Amino acid sequence: MTAPMVSVARRDGHSAEMIAYWYAMTDELEKALAWLEHAVERGFINYPLLAAGDSPFQRLRSEARFEQLMQRVKREWEEFEV
Repeated sequence: MTAPMVSVARRDGHSAEMIAYWYAMTDELEKALAWLEHAVERGFINYPLLAAGDSPFQRLRSEARFEQLMQRVKREWEEFEV
């Protein structure tokens, strides 16, 4: 990734989630978790997408950091009001 790409992704939750997805696809789990944590910090709280289904994120589900993050995401997802 180029420096401008990283700069943009650090400002946007969806972009950070996409990078986390890519790292999870390539089994770079530490980087995937770090980017996913950043995505959540930037407001990406799509709990159904992250916690269920067949996606590269399933590779993270056995990680304690992922489980802790999903507890937070689930709470924020359930409290979200439109």
